[in-house]
Amino acid sequence: MTENRVEDSVLIAAPVHLTWDITNALEGWTGLFSECAKVEVLERDGETVRFRFTTHPHPDGAVHSWVATRTADVPAGVVVERRENTGPFAYMDITWTYVAEGDGTRLGWSQAFAIKAGVPHSVEGAAKALGARMSTELAHIKQHVEDAARSA
Repeated sequence: MTENRVEDSVLIAAPVHLTWDITNALEGWTGLFSECAKVEVLERDGETVRFRFTTHPHPDGAVHSWVATRTADVPAGVVVERRENTGPFAYMDITWTYVAEGDGTRLGWSQAFAIKAGVPHSVEGAAKALGARMSTELAHIKQHVEDAARSA
């Protein structure tokens, strides 16, 4: 099984601590992610959170939902997420990185994945769709965090 990776980042005009706090407050993800209709925290254990993410209906009416576990490494400025129910993916691992850059934060987002055998999705198509969604969501996150920074 070949690992595939899609990566992107955005420079947010807000300090790392504020960017970290907002993007790791799962209860606020309905405002942070344009596709998020609901987040349900299932359990917390220290810096690890297990949760269910549910999307708004897509144009075809489909609603997607998955359970994932996120673990924050505060000193390293890294959050690692692993989806439990992965749909067409054999696995989906997501890493967020937070790096101070000037007066702002470089928020990096990486998705490592493999497609399940026999699924009618190509790796190229999945990577293109994931990359497009990632870019859209990073722009939404940037706006949300910068708005909060201006209000603070």
